[in-house]
Amino acid sequence: MPYSLEKLAAAVDGHVVGDPGIEVDSVNTLIDAGAGQITFYTSHKYKNELKATRAAAVILADPDQDDCPVAAIVVKNPHPAFARIAGLLHPPPHVQPGIHPDAVIGADCDIDASAWIGPHVTIADGVRVGAGTWIGPGCVIGERTVIGKDCRLWSNVTVMHECVLGDRVLVHSGAVIGCDGFGQADDQGRWVKIPQLGRAIIHDDVEIGANATIDRGAI
Repeated sequence: MPYSLEKLAAAVDGHVVGDPGIEVDSVNTLIDAGAGQITFYTSHKYKNELKATRAAAVILADPDQDDCPVAAIVVKNPHPAFARIAGLLHPPPHVQPGIHPDAVIGADCDIDASAWIGPHVTIADGVRVGAGTWIGPGCVIGERTVIGKDCRLWSNVTVMHECVLGDRVLVHSGAVIGCDGFGQADDQGRWVKIPQLGRAIIHDDVEIGANATIDRGAI
């Protein structure tokens, strides 16, 4: 959906230099951006690219606006402003809240009505899923795990039993949270497995990369 520069500037506490009614619908680099696209500038290393840009607008700091040949959104810190604007212009895919008929849900689960549970998800007994959370195709959630609000678990994520994920946690595809770590006791040259009885606790606003592993605690 296109946004006017006026609306985008208001969202990042900036102001517009040029026509505030210009609309943009995507982001791109200084070099590649064209009509209907916005970009950002943070380093004098790219001054030549700034002067040559064909973007509809550039997000930049006040001292750099004289070098900008197009409209600008002037802010104190262009990089996080760009991140927020990119999030507005490129939101996550829309999904309809609910539980896919191919999902398997255990007993005594508390899944908020605004959450989305995708196809082929397996959720074990006693799991709690907060408002607005997405659990993508093929995920596996272990017993008594708690997942907070507005989390995003992309496809094929595994969260083992009794783990805790806070609010707004983003877990990319293939990550595994809460499996056993290397817990072994040396008994005269023979390894004896130590049960891993702790939990994995992920706090609010954490992002976990694809295929990452985070082991549970030993105790």
